[in-house]
Formats: sequence, C-alpha cells, structure tokens
Amino acid sequence: GATSSTGASSGAQVAVTSTGDTVATEKSYTFTTIIPGTPAVKSDFNADAGINEITLEVSEAAQDVMVTVTEHDGKPSAVSVAKDGSIYKYLQIETENLNGKLEKATIKVQVEKSWVSGNVEDMNDVAVFKFDGSDWNELATTYDSEDDTYYYYSVEVDSFSYFAIGEKVVEEAETVTTTPAPEGSNKFMWIAIAIILLAIVIGGGVAWKKNKGQ
Repeated sequence: GATSSTGASSGAQVAVTSTGDTVATEKSYTFTTIIPGTPAVKSDFNADAGINEITLEVSEAAQDVMVTVTEHDGKPSAVSVAKDGSIYKYLQIETENLNGKLEKATIKVQVEKSWVSGNVEDMNDVAVFKFDGSDWNELATTYDSEDDTYYYYSVEVDSFSYFAIGEKVVEEAETVTTTPAPEGSNKFMWIAIAIILLAIVIGGGVAWKKNKGQ
C-alpha cells in the first residue's frame, strides 16, 4: 500500500487524566513529509481507541505532520451534546502542520465483535459520527472486513474533530397523516342530496299536474 513519502516517527501511547475529563489512551504519529498524489498511511495506529489506520491525502506538500488520537472515557468535556444510542468509543483526532493542506483523510476504525453482539442488532448497525460544534453528524460508514475479534469500517473526512463510534441512527419510517372528515359529514351530504332529489320530484309533480289541468 501507499506510505508517507519519506518515512515517519511514532509517539508512545500514554494514559492521561485531566481535570473533569478522563483520557483513556493518547497516541501520536508524525509523518516527516507528505506530498500531493502520494497518500500517507499509518496502520496499527491506536487500536485501544478504535483507530486501526489513518490515511492522509494533501493538496500541497506538508512537513512534520503530527496526528494525535485520544480516546475519552465517556463524553469529552469539550463536547456539549452527548451522542444518542449505544457508544463504543468517544475520541478526538488532532493534527499539527496540516492547516489548509488536507485534501482528504480516510479513517479505518475497528469495533470489537463482542460489543456489537451486546449493543446493536448486527454489524450493519455501527457508524462513525463527527461532532460539528453543536451536534453529531453520522458519516457514511463502509464495512471493510472482519477477523476473529473485530469488525473494520472506513469513513472519509475533510477535517478532524471529536468523533464517536457507535449505534447507527435508525431512520424512522415516514408516516402520512390524513385529516378525517368531520364526524357525521357523510350523513349530512346524503340528506342534502335527498332534499334536492325530493325537490326535483315535487317540482316535477307540480309541473305535471299544472300541465294536465290546462
């Protein structure tokens, strides 16, 4: 597969606890150089955070691009809205020296099969969500593969933020509501028709008697 153009160096995984926010794992990786047309790939990134692989594609050359993946135990304190449904991981992806140069990033996540079987219907009910500053947006999540322990999925983004891996949003079936006719309206309609018909019959009878008498 494609790699960064001149190699890379990785940071160590650490466990951090910050005020009001518990960070389970944090891991960084630095791409020495990334050039347009050559995707930079880092596999086995941070399995504990659910990130199997990150691929960066740039619009112009970038040097010393550091990507940091942080897993949070529960909703990050900087996120104002908790994600609905069952959540596998909350995480944050940050970059340095990439501002304005990212064309596309592909993130491959890994989700434990035991979590899937215990929290959602099946593997197709898993999705990745991105926090846009006020709400969670579901990303187009593609199932890639599986092994004995994990299901693997891919998503594409053009920027980084806080992410959640969890239960796919279920689209509620659209219900079409109709306004029922007022109760008794049909009865009044038939009465009106009967009155009209009766008027016609009486009118016709009067006319016939009048003509007959002439």
